[in-house]
Amino acid sequence: MTETAQIFLISVITVLTILLAFVGIQLVFLLRDLRSVISKVNSIVSDAQHVTSKLSHSTDSFSGLLIGLKSALSLFGSLHKDHKEKKEDKDE
Repeated sequence: MTETAQIFLISVITVLTILLAFVGIQLVFLLRDLRSVISKVNSIVSDAQHVTSKLSHSTDSFSGLLIGLKSALSLFGSLHKDHKEKKEDKDE
C-alpha cells in the first residue's frame, strides 16, 4: 500500500513539476511579448506627442498671423477713416 502511494505521489510530483516548468516557460515568452508590445505602444505615443506638439506650434503661428492681420486691418481702417475725415473737412 505504501509502495503504490509513494509511486502515485512521485508521479504526481513529476507531472506537476513538468507542468509548472511549462507554465514558467510560457510566462517568460508572454513577458517578452508584453515588453515588445509596450515598446511599440511607447513609440506610437511618442510619435503622437510629437505630432500634437507640431500641431500646437502651427496653431500658435497661425493665431499670431491672424492677430497681425487684424492689427493691420484696424490700422488701415483707422487711416482710411482719418483720410475720409480730412477729405470731408477739405470739401467743406
